[in-house]
This record gives sequence, structure tokens and C-alpha cells, in this order.
Amino acid sequence: LNDVMTPAFDGPCMHECLFDDSFLKDTGVSTLDFAKAMIDEGYHPMTMYFPLVVHGALLIEPTESQAKEDIDQFVAALRSLAERAKSGNAVEEFKAAPRFSPRRRLDETLAARKPVLRWRPSNDFKQAAEKTLEALSVLVPVFAVFIPALILPGPDFVGVVRSSVTRGTAAGLLTTLGVSIGLGFYATLSLLGLSAILVEYQWLTWAVRVLGGLYLAWLGIKLLRAKPAAPGSEIAAGGLSGEVRGNSLLFGFLVTLTNPKAIVLFASVFATAVTASTPLWLMVLMVVLVMASSLTWYTIVSLFMSSAPVMRRFQHARHWIERIAGASFVLIGGKIIADARTPVSP
Repeated sequence: LNDVMTPAFDGPCMHECLFDDSFLKDTGVSTLDFAKAMIDEGYHPMTMYFPLVVHGALLIEPTESQAKEDIDQFVAALRSLAERAKSGNAVEEFKAAPRFSPRRRLDETLAARKPVLRWRPSNDFKQAAEKTLEALSVLVPVFAVFIPALILPGPDFVGVVRSSVTRGTAAGLLTTLGVSIGLGFYATLSLLGLSAILVEYQWLTWAVRVLGGLYLAWLGIKLLRAKPAAPGSEIAAGGLSGEVRGNSLLFGFLVTLTNPKAIVLFASVFATAVTASTPLWLMVLMVVLVMASSLTWYTIVSLFMSSAPVMRRFQHARHWIERIAGASFVLIGGKIIADARTPVSP
């Protein structure tokens, strides 16, 4: 490079080579411009303006791991830049460099006077965090209504208790799964616009309530008329045949599916909390939390009601538990039918 750049000192170079800016004199290109132009050539700039005893110093120290071919390519890039600078035809190009990097030239004076010594979240990050918190705040009022409604005894609760006490742990847990799937199904429908349909077509609301109430009443009558099981045919806690397993899952799902109170709850509370700007991930999270809450609560109920002490206490009263569950279904179904004409509010 001696013929195109000016070494700061004569003599052989060891592990470093040092140039001054004499070769840039009267070209309009500074040491800083030359170093910035190296970025567009794909190289990190060398140390500039050091040592201070050399005017416009450019200090180059290749690492020992670089192959000779890499050094030759680097030298070719420096020769090209030096020749273009001396030609006087590329001053604006040097002043504008780097042109192809993500960041252009920074305000080095401001950086020296007001250095930023630690990372701070950008405004975009803050806005994203605020939007996330704002979206999550929707969950508080919604689940403040849903959780108490879930815990209060209703058709789902009666169904889980009945399956757990009369058919054992596995039946109770499968009924719990069926109930949770049903609640997740209604939560999904409500977020997709079920409430708007029910408000627009009140006759559909009336029909759903009547049909749901009739199903619960029919289910209750069926339980009331059921005959006591033979002493040797009762199922021990935790044991369950394949037929009963399928029936228990379907039983829980149908009890929830035909429970108009679940429809009204989701249509009035969940749907009204959702707007056009509600992100998809939040709606998915709401459905997941509904199912997780249901699984947690009814699993606790099922495991307690099918535990050995409870089963021993009620082992001779399973038929009466069936009748109590049947009477509860009849009363709940009758109440739902009586309230069928109550409109759904938007």
C-alpha cells in the first residue's frame, strides 16, 4: 500500500501497520470518511486518530487467524478506496458513506457528551407492553363473573357429582372433561358472535332455553325412574368399563350443551368484553382459561366426591343420589323453561 497510502513511519511493520492522512490531503476526504467507506466494502473500520502523535492516524492490525488470501482482498479494497479518494470524483460518495449498513452516521459529538451507558426499552417496546397489559385487563372483569358462576351449583355441578358418586372416579373425571369441552365450545361461539345472533333473533333464544330445559327435565325424569343397581354390580371407585367411559364423557358434554344458563353467561359477559380491536391471542387465551378453570374446579369436586371415605359413606345411598340428581335436573329444567321468555340484553 506504500504507493497509494502514506505510512506514518519508515521501516518494516511488525504486527501492526500505521498510516497517516497525508495521502488524503486536498482530496476533500477525511480519515473518518475513508473509514466509513470501508463499511460499504464489507470491512469493519480500523482504529482511527490513534495514536494521537500521528495526524489522521489509521491503525491496522489483522488477526493471526486471517489467511493470506483474506489479507490480499483487504489490501485490494484499501487500494480501491485510496485511488477513488485521490481522483476527486467520489467526494460525495465518501461523505455519504456508509450507504448500505442498517445505521448511517451517528452524532459522535452528542455520543461523547451524552453517552448512553445502559439499555432502555424503546417507545415501541413500551407501547407493546402497555397494549398487552390493556388487553389482559379485560380478563379481570370477565373471570370475576365467570369463576363464581362456575363454582355455584348448577346442572354441570350436579352431573359431575352424580357421575363421581354413583360410577366412580374415572366417570367423574370424564364427565368433567365433557363439561369443560362444552364450556370451551360455548366460549368460542360467544367470541365469534353468538350474542349478536341471540339478541337479533330472540325466538332462537327462547327455543334454545325451552329445548335445553326440556332435555334437563327429561334427564331428571330418567334418573328418577332408574332402578337401583344390584349389590354385586356396583362399580368401585376408579374402575369403569369402556361403555360407561364413553357415556360419561358424552353425558357431561350434553349437560353443558343443553344448559341455557351457559349460553346466556357467555353471550352476555364474554362477547361484550370483545371488540374489533381485541387480538386473536387474547380470545384464544380466554377459551383456554375457561376450560382450564372448569377442569380444575370439577376435578377437585370429582376427586372429593369419589374418594374412599365419601364412597363408603354413600355406598348404600347411590340410588337416592341418582334420584336427588334427577329431581335437581327437573327443577332446574322447569326454572329455565319458566324464564325462557326473558330477553337477552345486548
